Amino acid sequence: MPSTPHRALRALLALCTAAGLASVAVPTATAAPGTGPTAVVAMGDSYVSGEAGRWLGNSLTNSGSRNGTDRAWTGSAYDPSRVYGATAGGCDRSDVSEVRSAGPIASSLINLACSGATTKNVFRASQGGEAYKGEAPQADQLAAVAAANDVKLIALSIGGNDLGFADVISTCATDYVVWYSYCHDDQQAEVDAKIDGVMANVGRSVDEIRAVMTAAGYAASDYRIVLQSYPSPIPRAAENRYAESGWARTNTGGCPFWNADSDWARDSLVPQIADRLKGSPRPGRAVPGPAGRAPGP
Repeated sequence: MPSTPHRALRALLALCTAAGLASVAVPTATAAPGTGPTAVVAMGDSYVSGEAGRWLGNSLTNSGSRNGTDRAWTGSAYDPSRVYGATAGGCDRSDVSEVRSAGPIASSLINLACSGATTKNVFRASQGGEAYKGEAPQADQLAAVAAANDVKLIALSIGGNDLGFADVISTCATDYVVWYSYCHDDQQAEVDAKIDGVMANVGRSVDEIRAVMTAAGYAASDYRIVLQSYPSPIPRAAENRYAESGWARTNTGGCPFWNADSDWARDSLVPQIADRLKGSPRPGRAVPGPAGRAPGP
């Protein structure tokens, strides 16, 4: 998951008034569109909450400092609040999330995204939305943010958990390590069965955000929504440095996929999701972000 801002986010940040970085805590003061502190808001799932800046590092060593890559290692124990702040309750809002890494582009850089969130965790409670990990639906949280700030940009990443994106990847890895079989045929069929309904709910998420902003007095021209897609978590077969046979992909590379499954995930599944996300909002309702088709590790 990327820990640096997407290019579309940087391009649209010119809409925001530059100022010093402030706390991501939601202010309580009353503001209005065009007045008060400017704000950039992140909403959605782990791809925008910043889970890539996670504790536990990125080493195959599974204890201690994990070869010095675990940012939450104190020398004797793990302290996730070093990465995720005092409210490290499972939403994994990293200090290197894209909204926090974007630089001094607004007075408030506010991260409402939560690892594991689905579209129903974005909808307002009054519209069937559900609380998640002890927090109100994100659109309801946005209402408080919009009332206290001059929101200029909202970055939204949602839909991957509705599709079971993580389950697809784990199934493919299991099929390589345990069952010695391909995953792409079965997993493609499961994605195809879900994707229409998921994309309808992604469009509804955008509508929910628009409704909240309108209720707070914002005109459509007062702010922008960037609907982001997902990057490929793995490389193409030809880009993997380890051979398909043997255990190097598992024990050394940490990318246990068959060549056919790697190519499917990188060149078929991720583009399919990106293309559908691009077309999910109604025309003029949101600005699609980059397709996120960067090569995997």
